[in-house]
Amino acid sequence: MGSVAGAVVKRSTRPVLVARQPSNNIAETLIATDGSEHAQNAVRFAARLPLPAGAERILVHVVRPYRPFPDHLLLEPRVHQAAVEAVRRKQEDHGAGLLAESREQLAVGGLSTETLLRNGDPATEILSVAAQRGVDLIVAGARGVSLLEGLWIGSVADRLLKEAPCSVLIVP
Repeated sequence: MGSVAGAVVKRSTRPVLVARQPSNNIAETLIATDGSEHAQNAVRFAARLPLPAGAERILVHVVRPYRPFPDHLLLEPRVHQAAVEAVRRKQEDHGAGLLAESREQLAVGGLSTETLLRNGDPATEILSVAAQRGVDLIVAGARGVSLLEGLWIGSVADRLLKEAPCSVLIVP
């Protein structure tokens, strides 16, 4: 992706499609959700996309790793590990709930939607699913990180735009 395309995506208040040659005529679309306002906009936009007959949709939510610094002064290791596992279960339950809500929104369009709950770095997991499934289009929200955060850690949308082998639709 060139610098002009990247600048357009970052500054646009409208959905922007960075198109790459589809290998399957948009047979599979991956829709990423994280529960943010931008992701909800992306799901609503994806529900209205005029996809070809027989097109499949994959709705993905990625739970970020939860690795708190062990506090052995306040908690013994067994208690600490149990608390960490409880937080991870809560994150996964929340992610499953987001997937169910988003799936309902997508059901309005009449197409069936598969849901996937993954754990890890969001951009890495989304790109992995896209590669494994031969996805033709990724739809994602642009959360909008500050310039400093974008330079330091990048953003999921930036990584998808730069690394995805397929078209990417970013919805602000």
